[in-house]
Amino acid sequence: MIKPTFKGYKKFKEEAKKNTVQKHIPIKAIHAGLLITPDNKLVKILKVSTRNMELMSNFEMNQVFDKYEDFLMGLEYPIQQVIVSQPVDLTKYIAVQKETLENTQDEIKKQLLKQYIKYADTFTRSRRMIQRQRYLIYSQQIRGSSESDYIEALEELQERTVSIRSDLEHDLELNIEDASNNDIIKYFHTFFDYQSAQIFPVKDDIQQLITGGNE
Repeated sequence: MIKPTFKGYKKFKEEAKKNTVQKHIPIKAIHAGLLITPDNKLVKILKVSTRNMELMSNFEMNQVFDKYEDFLMGLEYPIQQVIVSQPVDLTKYIAVQKETLENTQDEIKKQLLKQYIKYADTFTRSRRMIQRQRYLIYSQQIRGSSESDYIEALEELQERTVSIRSDLEHDLELNIEDASNNDIIKYFHTFFDYQSAQIFPVKDDIQQLITGGNE
């Protein structure tokens, strides 16, 4: 994963000054898994899993709710929780199945795998499978324009990330994943053009740099 650097931050900041087409987009840059806003905030986005509570007793559910309440009450900064409906991307899964097919010698297994891959591919193309992705969002203000100001904000944001990960992973047994550049692009693509995002989602193999917003 790309490491966030002050040099990269300054580069995108200069690009944002020149950009006029995207001046109404509230994003200055997406760099190294971080969102940079026009008012000079570093924004971190985490992808959060869910827990199946169907088979829990009332006592167990209350324990989960109490732990989550403790997590929220312990925060000393604002966070935003968002649930977004996005198409399920089976591209990587299908690629694994194709690799298995190439290494399979049994003809019957080959035929079954071919049919299964074709079946899975129809869902990918039709975009009929939708998942509800949950995000946790928080930020840190860059208090100046120097490299030390950027590093200070980045370190404070990383400290928050470590604390949030610890609480959610250990206490609530949730899986936490850093949102990548492409994850962030997909997130905003869904908000700005929901219909297009469902039919023509951003591909993981597309290298895309976004600069925009107002200085």
